[in-house]
Amino acid sequence: MIIQLDPVKDYTKISWHYMENTLEAFGSDRHWIKWIINLVSTTIFSLLVNGAPTKPFYTSRGIRQGDPLSPFIFILIMEGLSRSIKNTMAEGEIKGLKLFQNCSTSTKQQFFDDTLLHGKPTLEEAKSYKKILEDLREASGHEINHSKSMIYFFNTNPAIQRNLANILWFERKLLPTKYLGILGQGGHLGEHTDGAQK
Repeated sequence: MIIQLDPVKDYTKISWHYMENTLEAFGSDRHWIKWIINLVSTTIFSLLVNGAPTKPFYTSRGIRQGDPLSPFIFILIMEGLSRSIKNTMAEGEIKGLKLFQNCSTSTKQQFFDDTLLHGKPTLEEAKSYKKILEDLREASGHEINHSKSMIYFFNTNPAIQRNLANILWFERKLLPTKYLGILGQGGHLGEHTDGAQK
């Protein structure tokens, strides 16, 4: 199965504490981390009410969308997803996907906030990915848009497809699909969706 995640484009929910812990996990210098946190946490807002500005107030979390620094911080935050998947795979709860016999196992493809997750169409794998995404949301504030995220199957029994899609709360779609605006050549992957599970 392939899961195409659509993140909620809302930087205001990102946890500064999670951001700080991520930078520390990468071994960043403490003074540098303090500078970064100061940059994202000192934003001041003022609202216009009946044409007059209100008293300025500070935010309690989030990074500024449109700020040149924000995409780089967001990439660091998404590294938490990669590490969670790697740890879960090491524990044997995720097997990943091997398209060909001699190729390496793949669990994800990421480009900024465009993310594809790969896995075997099993109950254990679906539940593991769901837990990883829920843990990421709870820890970082980063949420997945369930109405726009999709799941693809190939050579999988339709009853299994429905069951796993319901667990993950994602809509089932057919291959080939677009990734980063490019139409993927699904070929035989998009066929035989009613076949036996492999």
